[in-house]
Amino acid sequence: MFLIYKLTTVAAKFVIVLLFFFLSNSRCLGSRSPKEEASNPRPEKFSQSAAAKWKSFDTFSLPKAQQESRPRAEPFIVAVSVGIFLLYFLWLREENDLDLELDKPLYERIPSLEQAQIKAQIRHNERQGLDSEALHLRLQQVKREIRRQGKDE
Repeated sequence: MFLIYKLTTVAAKFVIVLLFFFLSNSRCLGSRSPKEEASNPRPEKFSQSAAAKWKSFDTFSLPKAQQESRPRAEPFIVAVSVGIFLLYFLWLREENDLDLELDKPLYERIPSLEQAQIKAQIRHNERQGLDSEALHLRLQQVKREIRRQGKDE
């Protein structure tokens, strides 16, 4: 369970970084100034415009001069580095106190949260005409647990 959580958070961060990289490298495709557009009221044919010749690869890739200055082995080095990073953090690394703390359910951290959510669900079920007997039983259990925790402290 915790491994899946770690995988999803690391994957989400990786996707965000990739999106940021690609969006920061994209270029604007506007070829005409606003004055030129105002002087020509006729719409331009797409097949004759510069946009028809533009490839999406050109939007997300570096200019030729920068591509040629990069080492050819760079993509492999980056892929291996990311692979080693993921291997270590998702499989080899031992759990520490922070991992165990993150593994706790939210209801253990905030005892009154479950009670509030159950009450809201009961109100919703009553408005919709649904059965809420199981929720009433769980609410009683939660109240007993909260009272028991209060006595222990």
